[in-house]
Amino acid sequence: MSDKPLHPLSIYGSHDASICIKPLPNHYRVYEFERLLKKRNCRLNIEPDFKQHLITVRDLIKAEYGIEDYGSCFYGQLNNDQLDILKEVFGFNHFEEISHHLGHAACGLHQSPYDECLVVSSDSGGHEMEGWIATFCIYHANKITGIIKKIADIPLDVCSPYTLLAIPVKEINKTDVWTKFLTYAGKIMGLVAYGNVRKEWIEPIKAFYYQSANEESLKQLGVKIGFDFSDINTIKEQNSYDLATTSQYVFEELTLNAIKPFVERYKIPVVLTGGGALNVLMNQSFRNIINNPVFVPVNPNDCGLSFGFMALRNPPSQTVNISYNGFGILDINELPDYVQKYNAQETDLKELARLICKVKIIGVIRGNIEVGARALGNRSIICDPSISKMKDKINKIKNREWFRPFAPVVKEEDVNKYFHFDGDSKYMTYAPIVQQKYIKKIPSVVHHDHTARIQTVTKDQNEFLYNLIDYVETINGTGVLLNTSFNIKGNPILTTIKDALEVLETTQLDYVYCEGYLFEKKK
Repeated sequence: MSDKPLHPLSIYGSHDASICIKPLPNHYRVYEFERLLKKRNCRLNIEPDFKQHLITVRDLIKAEYGIEDYGSCFYGQLNNDQLDILKEVFGFNHFEEISHHLGHAACGLHQSPYDECLVVSSDSGGHEMEGWIATFCIYHANKITGIIKKIADIPLDVCSPYTLLAIPVKEINKTDVWTKFLTYAGKIMGLVAYGNVRKEWIEPIKAFYYQSANEESLKQLGVKIGFDFSDINTIKEQNSYDLATTSQYVFEELTLNAIKPFVERYKIPVVLTGGGALNVLMNQSFRNIINNPVFVPVNPNDCGLSFGFMALRNPPSQTVNISYNGFGILDINELPDYVQKYNAQETDLKELARLICKVKIIGVIRGNIEVGARALGNRSIICDPSISKMKDKINKIKNREWFRPFAPVVKEEDVNKYFHFDGDSKYMTYAPIVQQKYIKKIPSVVHHDHTARIQTVTKDQNEFLYNLIDYVETINGTGVLLNTSFNIKGNPILTTIKDALEVLETTQLDYVYCEGYLFEKKK
């Protein structure tokens, strides 16, 4: 028997599956399977090569940390056969299943700056240890005592109906209902800016939210408001926009009404988590109407559950920032070969800034991949937002719908110069109004309603991105960059230099910047 220390591991097996380890005190590493397998929202528990995928992660952990001996496994959404495979691959001697929303709560608590807070976990459904599916849970959480106590389990699902209403919307690319279902919510949120709230639709949509959300109840809603919702892509243009906007209105009203009594009673900071916390419009509305401090973690949706399980049973001794704690570039050892093949040149940030100000679009792949749904500068496509047609050009590069907005990234100390916002939005969490004088100066990151899903950055958070903004501002006078994830055609954020260079060769991307080297298209 080995006398080496046994390491815990946590794993979430359903969509947005991931593994988390704690190799060092207050340090966590997260391996998101969608990025390893190049499958958006990967459901590990239905993968035919389940065992091999586990072996891949085990080998990555061994290569980076030398870890070979495991003890406990904390998990969710795996069956007994899969647990047997886990034991075979990692040698676990103990398994513990963790409640879905409790995982969300721990994920938010231990990334927040608060010792005591309310945690709101809103999701389309998660298994609770009591044996039912919960959708909206509120916790009173305390880091000092280590207690996360559920104080409400509200029978309210705002996430499923919000997503289902994208089915009849023609503007959202789809060939069937379910293939890309998990991407619909973010897309329909992008349409909200183009629509109006139709007062006569509010009560029927609200009733739809309170029903069991499914295709049949969606069809019934269509009949009530005068449309055919029995198939995909049945409404378009203003009707689509107004449906999205009215649905957002209902989503926010129901969510805020559920939370406010607890906020008023406890008068402590609030952490928003679960898939519902990816709705930046609701986050902004919530922040606007309450006096309590608000925090949203980098990974509020299910990709954060493995970290939540780990933090619950192996908590940090202080607040942790895991935003750049994904795995590294998978083919980094091949960088010298790619440099030679492309005759890539070492390039400093001043030159990178100069290219950006010459209207060049640059894909960045450096360091560890970001944890969570947003690219925050390590796997990003960046450019100058002052060019009005840049939004359309990048949407074409990424094969996205025309209406989808892009995020501005700004130094945290300058955020209220460009936006009606104070504080930080490190993870593209909020969507404030753009300052009037900058609406026409940074048009490619200003949405149709003059909002922007902002990312703030400090030098401690990402020195590369912070300094690059500085150099761009020196050249063109505006300290804002357009930042979007480095991925195309519905694929997850990329993980290899090979994939980055393929995007370079097959799209209108101008350059790839990788670990100090600048790659151009082959002549």
